[in-house]
Amino acid sequence: MKFEGFQVTNFRNIIDSGWIPANQITAFVGQNEAGKSNLFEALYCLNPIIADATYNLDEDWPVDKWEGRKDANGTLVCRAQFLLSADEIADLANSALMKPEVAEGETPPPAAPLPKETRVVIWKSYGYKTQFKVHDFPANALEEDAAQDWIWENLPKFVYIHDYEMSGAQIELDQLKQRLAQAGGHRHRLSNEDQTILIILDLANIDLGDFLEKGDTSEGRTIRSFDKRSASKYLTSQFASLWRQKEVEFHIEIDGPTLNIFAEDKAVGMPVRLHRRSTGFRWYVSFAWKFTHATGGEFKDCVLLLEEPGVHLHFTGQRDLLTVFERLSEHNTILYTTHLASMVDLAHPERVRIIESRDNHLAVTQGIVSSQREPMAVIEQSLGLTGDQSGLLSNRQVLIVEGGDDAVILHKLSGLLKAAGKEGLSDRVYLWPAHGASKTPMYAGFAIGQGWDAGVLLDSDEAGNKANSALTKSV
Repeated sequence: MKFEGFQVTNFRNIIDSGWIPANQITAFVGQNEAGKSNLFEALYCLNPIIADATYNLDEDWPVDKWEGRKDANGTLVCRAQFLLSADEIADLANSALMKPEVAEGETPPPAAPLPKETRVVIWKSYGYKTQFKVHDFPANALEEDAAQDWIWENLPKFVYIHDYEMSGAQIELDQLKQRLAQAGGHRHRLSNEDQTILIILDLANIDLGDFLEKGDTSEGRTIRSFDKRSASKYLTSQFASLWRQKEVEFHIEIDGPTLNIFAEDKAVGMPVRLHRRSTGFRWYVSFAWKFTHATGGEFKDCVLLLEEPGVHLHFTGQRDLLTVFERLSEHNTILYTTHLASMVDLAHPERVRIIESRDNHLAVTQGIVSSQREPMAVIEQSLGLTGDQSGLLSNRQVLIVEGGDDAVILHKLSGLLKAAGKEGLSDRVYLWPAHGASKTPMYAGFAIGQGWDAGVLLDSDEAGNKANSALTKSV
């Protein structure tokens, strides 16, 4: 199913977000405390990967509507919409389509044609479980229980990842088992460190209790050594699919109940305990393993809600992370929040949703132009603008070119023309390099939104033609 968008109402600082269309990758840009996390938490509870996540009326009802809280049970909090593929429509029909009653000896009537498009809308209110409705099928065409079974089996799970970092320090597995028991088996009540260790064991198909018992006998310890090697190999391969900056191998070492994780750069050949690696590296390790766990190791079939990914990474690591998103979005929907300019993909302005605060409530703007300074600072910085330049350009004619080379060549040609007594570029024209043809739609969208007198100059090659098509669609 393709996730198409969602709406949040009556949740913390959100009175009504309005309908928020989603792309395969969508970036939510805004300042702290604007409500980005609230959007994700409300959406997550619709179909969470941890089943007991739900709304709490005492904590989640908007404080400035407090007088209405006592009658708020049944009030809508979030709804979302999914589009079924042709194969999914056929599978749903095969599983749940009502069969007409036919008398013995009679020929059944021909089956009605299946709808070309089918959408599933799900919603959740205070005090109620998530409900759904299948649209576009004829009324009473689907058997209700069978349709419900099919929907919940095929509906993508929401995965909310907001805490990535792990210290990498050693863990006492017997104490971890006790903490898990005290939490009633609810992992989300444990620390991020404990959750990550449990994920490591899950990825390697290792049961915590069984693993500890194996340490009590010589035969068990021998079997456990194979478990450790298998786990180390699997975690290494999963991490390699997400981390491209260098080759790293992981080694899980367990002495009695004590677990340590070592990371070895293949170019160096010496394992180092994970807690001695950089914060950014440990962040990526935790992110990679949590993501692998959440998607069953297959990187598909879920909606990822990522809070501030890449905040501890170097600029190049953040750009690499955008490339990872691009690759993984073939089978996943990725929604992420950010206030980092380097986490805004200039090639895709249509993916940006600006989160603003209006009258102390969340508001969402689709596009890259906001009336508020804070979110616009992120957009301007991603375009290479400072505040001084933004004011300067608004009083000039702006010509967006593909790159710095184009600007240099045009300036040189203009100089030669002027030296020969001919007409060159006007001093009012500012040449604005866009770092590649694919980035020009972002620059053009910003200029249009600011009301600038602007144009775009593109090469007539494949990249230029593709950018021209994107520009035509976006403006």
